[in-house]
Amino acid sequence: MKMILVSHDDEFANAAKKYILKMINASNSSKIIPVGGDAHGGLGSDYKKIINAIQIDSEDTLIICDLGSAVLSSKIASTYVKNKVHVSSGSLIEGAFAAATLMFANDKFENVIAASEEKIFK
Repeated sequence: MKMILVSHDDEFANAAKKYILKMINASNSSKIIPVGGDAHGGLGSDYKKIINAIQIDSEDTLIICDLGSAVLSSKIASTYVKNKVHVSSGSLIEGAFAAATLMFANDKFENVIAASEEKIFK
């Protein structure tokens, strides 16, 4: 499985990936794919960039986003692919950190999804 981090800013998406990999002491960076910015390199989200990230392989894909329009772009992208895709309702950093911990432990996709959506504060 893989995780796609979708942010409105490419630098933020890449920084989030770097941070998560450091926090879980992981070296296989190909399992986490940062996607950020619009089609012109500005702030925004681009469903075509998300589709390309999903289609890198045929693995189950968890997408975690920073803001609402990134969620919308991700949900649109998921309708164009054959991969099993879940767009998480969790927060980008906390959700991705929790999900990555289980993903790198080779846990089930359903458990990784649940971890990404677990509430930090109740």
